[in-house]
Amino acid sequence: MMTQQQIREEAKQAFLEHTVNVIENTKNVQVFKFQKPGTWVYGFQLVCADNMICVTGDVYSMLVEPGYGRSGLAWMRGSINSESYFLEKIRITDQYEEFCQEKAAAFLKDRIKEVQDELNDSLEGETDEGEIRLLKNTAEEKIESINDIPLDVGPHKFLEECHELELFDETPNVMKLSSETLYQLEGLRAFCRKLDEMNFLIGETK
Repeated sequence: MMTQQQIREEAKQAFLEHTVNVIENTKNVQVFKFQKPGTWVYGFQLVCADNMICVTGDVYSMLVEPGYGRSGLAWMRGSINSESYFLEKIRITDQYEEFCQEKAAAFLKDRIKEVQDELNDSLEGETDEGEIRLLKNTAEEKIESINDIPLDVGPHKFLEECHELELFDETPNVMKLSSETLYQLEGLRAFCRKLDEMNFLIGETK
């Protein structure tokens, strides 16, 4: 299975020869086609307006809403490299992320270490054998419960199990970006770079 970085590198290569075709460029609306000449493979159309960036084509669909009073195109050109901020503005985020078992496993591993550290702190200076045995049994039961949490049930069930064991104060991030989203992001970055090379200005035609 490809890593996220490998997918990103593959996506960057896919957009190297794409060119921008300006369909409409007014103060209020801008429409573009971005594709490699002679093919629609990984080609897409963008419609940008107030509080809207709409992407359709061979990179799946995406609707971004940066906020009313904001030009979608201007906002995207200024924020596309601030990935987490850009992703916050996607209309429906669930379809752009996947449950990451590796991140979930790492979270559980960290929580087990915290339980062990808490046990060691509690045992420091403790001399009562009954209390020591109770503390160790409690920690072992906690660790066993954590190890019993399945990693193949998806994010909602996983977080529900963690919540029942009170394993977090803030919801852990156990998601990764889907390959579709990675291609979309790299495609939009490539598009914005091309606009910079063109010295593209909203509402101006050459």
